[in-house]
Formats: sequence, C-alpha cells, structure tokens
Amino acid sequence: SNDRTFYYEILPSNQLELGLWMESERMLHAKIDQVGVDTQREVVKEEKRQRVDNQPYASFLSEMFKRAFTQHNYRWVPIGSMDDLNAATLEEFMAFYKKYYVPNNATLSIAGDIDVAQTKAMI
Repeated sequence: SNDRTFYYEILPSNQLELGLWMESERMLHAKIDQVGVDTQREVVKEEKRQRVDNQPYASFLSEMFKRAFTQHNYRWVPIGSMDDLNAATLEEFMAFYKKYYVPNNATLSIAGDIDVAQTKAMI
C-alpha cells in the first residue's frame, strides 16, 4: 500500500520467541549495505515487471493516481518507476529505514495457541 509495509511469519506457537526475535532484528539491527540495496533493487524491478508492467490495467492505475492526487505523494504508485528504482541510493535507503522502521511505527499482531501473559512478558 502507499502507507504500509507488511511482514509476517507463520510459526508453530512454541517458536513465538524466535518470531519476536526476528522482528526485533528487523526493527533494530537490519544490515543495510550497497550489496543488499543492489540485490533488492533488482528484486523489486522484477516484481514491477511481473506485477505491474505486464498487467493490462497498470498504466490506468498509474494515470489515475497521477490525476487524482496532483498535489500529494499518492500521485505515484507505491513501487515507483524504473527511473526511481535505478536512482535510489544507499543513503536514501538508510534514512528511510531509520525514520520509519522503528518499533513506535509498528503494529504487532499475534494469534495462536499462546500464553498471553508469557507473550506480553516476551514483548
């Protein structure tokens, strides 16, 4: 979506601590380097080719956003253009991560056969 990124894990309930640790690592200790940026850039470009560029309605959605939101950031589709993807720098990725990938911006949902009190203590 324009405003959210979703991550999820499906784990057995006895692995809850592992799932919480994985999310804390994503929030607090992600490794962002040029190799990772270059690798993910190619992954996202391929996703764009498959999920957006090869869809018959893709240009319609892009044009609709552009016209509906002339003065707002929603005027761009979330995945961006190939030019945007090619131009993004390591520094921009790091600044974005530091600004948005923080615990206060996260919503954590847990479901399953868990002990609620124990889960709250782990969080």
